[in-house]
Parts: sequence; C-alpha cells; structure tokens
Amino acid sequence: MEARAEGEDGGSRLYGPQELVGPRDFVSGDRSRSFVALEDTACIALELGAVSEIIKKNKSFRLAMSGKAALSLRSDTSRTDADTITLARVSDAAVRKAVVMAADSPAADGVRTIRQRRADCILVRGERGLGMVTGTDLLEAAESDDGLSTPMSRIATWELLEIEPDEYLFDALIRMTRAHIERLVVMDHGKLIGILELTDVLGLFSTQSHSLGIRIERAETVEELREVSKATDGLTRGLVERGVSVSRIVALLAALNARLMSRLFSMCMPAEIMGRVCLIVMGSEGRGEQILKTDQDNAIVMEDGLDWPDRERHLKRFSDELEKLGYPPCPGNFMVSNPDWVMTVSEWRVKLDRWIRKADGKAMLDLTVFSDAHPITGNVDLFYAVRDWFLERFQADAGFVSNFAQPVIRFIVPLNIFGRVREGKKGIDLKKGGIFPLVHGVRTLALHAGMEETNTFRRIHSLVSRRALAPSMGEDLEAALETLMLLRLRQQLDAAASGRKPDNRIRQEGMSRMERDQLQRALSIVKSFQSSLARRLHLEM
Repeated sequence: MEARAEGEDGGSRLYGPQELVGPRDFVSGDRSRSFVALEDTACIALELGAVSEIIKKNKSFRLAMSGKAALSLRSDTSRTDADTITLARVSDAAVRKAVVMAADSPAADGVRTIRQRRADCILVRGERGLGMVTGTDLLEAAESDDGLSTPMSRIATWELLEIEPDEYLFDALIRMTRAHIERLVVMDHGKLIGILELTDVLGLFSTQSHSLGIRIERAETVEELREVSKATDGLTRGLVERGVSVSRIVALLAALNARLMSRLFSMCMPAEIMGRVCLIVMGSEGRGEQILKTDQDNAIVMEDGLDWPDRERHLKRFSDELEKLGYPPCPGNFMVSNPDWVMTVSEWRVKLDRWIRKADGKAMLDLTVFSDAHPITGNVDLFYAVRDWFLERFQADAGFVSNFAQPVIRFIVPLNIFGRVREGKKGIDLKKGGIFPLVHGVRTLALHAGMEETNTFRRIHSLVSRRALAPSMGEDLEAALETLMLLRLRQQLDAAASGRKPDNRIRQEGMSRMERDQLQRALSIVKSFQSSLARRLHLEM
C-alpha cells in the first residue's frame, strides 16, 4: 500500500505486511494523505469509538497512534538513568542568573562585581551585542599596560554561543565539547535567561567527555593522545549502556575525534604551514557518524602556489601516528599519505570537475567520499572555496544527479516478498542492506538541494524543513538509521570485547523479539525510501 501526500515532494511512502496504516492521520484528523493499494490487499478496519477508548486507556497504544512509535526503534529508554541523560533539557539544569554590565565599564568594576556576586563570569552589553568576561580575562587585563582601567569591551569574548531552554542538555554538552568552551548563554526567543555552566551539565551526566577534551588540549606527546584515544572506546560503551541515542553519541564522539586529530596534526606539521593548509575528514568521519575507529578517510586542501618542502614526510608521519591512535589505514587509500588526496584549491576544482564529467565507477566512488568532507583544522576557508564550488557544479548538471543516486538501488534490502528479514549464511550486512542506501539517498537529495550539511540526521532535518522530504518520511528515516546504527554498534562492541574484528554483520540468533521487530521495521523503511527515490529520480530498479 502507498500513502501519497498532497503538495509535498518525496511525500509518498510504502507500507508492507502487518504494518499500521495512517495512525497520525487518525489522531490529527488530517485528510491530506490518500492510501492506494498497489496490489491485492487485505486490511483490518477498526471502529472509531473502540480505538478512541483504547487510546485513552493504553499509553503505549497512544504513543503509537500519535506517530511516536518511531521511538520504539531506538534503544530502550524506559530506565530512569537513560531518561535523565537522553530527555533532560536545559530548563531542567541549574541555569545561573547572569550578571550584566555595560561594555565600557573598567575592569576594576568587573573584579569588584565578581567578588560581590560570587560569579564565574560577567556578561557585558555594548554595540556588538553581548560579550563575556571571565576571571582569567580580568587577570590578563590587570597585567596589561592600562591595568584595571581597561574597558571590559576590549577583553570580552564576543559572538557567544547560545542555547534555548527547551533544547536537550546532551546537545549542550556536545556544543561545548565541539567549541572547547565551558559556558553557553541561555536565550529564550531573544530574551536573556542566564548562563549554563559545564560543571552543572556534567553533574547530571557524569560522562568522561569533558575530561577527555581537557587531556587532548593539554597533551604534549603522541603517547598522551594515544591514551585519550583508548579511553573514547570506554566512553562509547558507557553511553550505549545508559541508553543515550546513537545520534547524540556520534555527535559527541565526532567533536572529540576532531579535537584529537587537530591536536595530532599540529604536532606533526611545521607551524608555518598550519595557516596555509586545511585538514579535512571524509566518509563516515566527515558525516560525524563514525563511532568506532574503522579507518582513516582524510585529505588536504592547500593554498595555490604553496611551497611545502618535505610534505610527504610530514603527512606520512601524521598517517602513521593516527594508526597508532587506533585509526587503521583506509583500504581505498583515501588518506593524506596518498598524494592523490593532497591538492591545492585549483587542483581540487579541476579534479572534481573531471570526476563529474567522467562519472565512471571510480570517479563516482571518489565523489561520494569527498561529498561528505568536513574541515578539521588549519585554514578552513581553503576547504570552503572548494566545497562551495563543488555544490554549484553538482547542481548545474541535472543528468549527473541520477547517475550519482544509482548506488541507492544497487544494494538489495534483505527482505523477502512477505516483508520478513532474509538472513544469509554470513548473517545480515547492515551497511550494504540498510545504512548505505539510506545514507546515500539522503546525501543525493541534500547535494541536489545545495545543502552544506554532511551529517545524515541534520541533512534529513534540513530536507524536511525545505519540503524536499515529507515529515513522516523524515521521522521514519531518522528512526531507521538510529536503529540500524545501534544494532551494528552493539555487535561491534561485543566483537571488540571478545577480541574479534568488528564488522557490519549481525545475526538474528540471540536477538530479542523486540530487536527483530525493530530490524524488520527499519529495513522496511529503507526499502520504501529506495522505491520513492527511484520514482523521483527515474532510477531503474
């Protein structure tokens, strides 16, 4: 059966055997979708009054009918600890009242105010908006030529990161980790609420992420970084066991991995080179979706005309040290130690154009790898000069989009004609049969829309907000990706703990009934997405 939504691109969705059709429409009274049987279909119709009565009495049924059944695809969050980590919002934390002063106030007034109010920082308001002055800033002002008469506007940090009260605390933790900061300004639709301190967030979560971030910044040797890298595996297992969603786990680990690689790169490169090159990561690392350290996918963008003696030696050292940190070499050799992935801005543009025009198997693979590229350290403007050109070039070639999307349907989703999961002798390859078709399909739509996002979850959100993807399909894709990634991650963690090499395969033997149902539902969503994308981009299935 197919659900068709009026006035929405990507609005159709396929339903398979034993699936519940139209629960959101029933609850909301929405009549914009029509349901069409594509083949002989036996449906069970329920009496309206009976359904309404069950909704009132049964919470689980009410959640399913309200469209929140997708949450059942995620890890079990019924535990109190998991609820605290996953569902706690900024408004649940101890948001501290902000102390606000005029930006032209002298530092001496700031020192006096911090002592009297026992504050950790002061917000200053001036022509540039809100800025922040910390105790460290005031100490530095005291040692300057103007001493404590220095205007606080001169020592303040501007362009502060903000967060809304209804946002998740775990997202606040990710934001702080990524930006190397310890405070966020809490704003409610432009109104200042207060300051969210890292210590208050950590008091609820008790995760290792902040201590690992500090150890990365303070590391002076590769050996110290190696110890931090090992500790991230324990952090991952702990977050999974406590019920944190995969989307948040990968976001936090991506922030830590970026800091780790950035610190290592600065150790391996000459100081005078750092401002003239940009280190980028690609593939799952570029999307911020690599949880365990699978392989190195990285490249370099250099400024035009750069003279870099001993370049290959420096980059080989970086790759070698990354391997010691637990990142094995990339089987496809997409690494900075490979000269083919170290180019100037002009050279990158020429090569990308050649790949698009050639569009053969290897060129498509190279384009797919690059299309998820994300800058890590160095002069990031060099990367954006290449990325922005690539997005324009991608959109300009309408015929190329269908060729680029073709791999979405190349891999067969492991479901039989009855919609049941089909398991081979070696198990079920979650990457080929589920994760890749979903990720690449979303990737294609995002690039076609000229979106800069690389993370699949954020790409889905952006596609829905642009009406390039129906909200119901967006919800389903997020839930399916979360499920497939979680099932794979659990298997990989168990394999690593047993001394086996982690891979992408799982077996239904030993899985609970709920997990098997989750897997079947997720794969059904992927198959429906494949069919929808094939019709939309005129792909031959």
